Amino acid sequence: MAKVNSHTDLDTSYVRVSKLPSAMRASISQESISALKDVDGETVEAIEYSQYEYWFDFQCPSNELDSEV
Repeated sequence: MAKVNSHTDLDTSYVRVSKLPSAMRASISQESISALKDVDGETVEAIEYSQYEYWFDFQCPSNELDSEV
């Protein structure tokens, strides 16, 4: 599974909730969700990229280290 790209706003990186895998969307607490305006002025739900990255790294361990040896 490839990582979702982040969006940076005010020096903080975010990921849209709608772009997340369904397994992660189901596990997000409402307190973790922020409302942001996208480039079209629409309000979108997002979480900080660091939360997504932590979940991704925990759920999808990388095989890159094995291939570098």
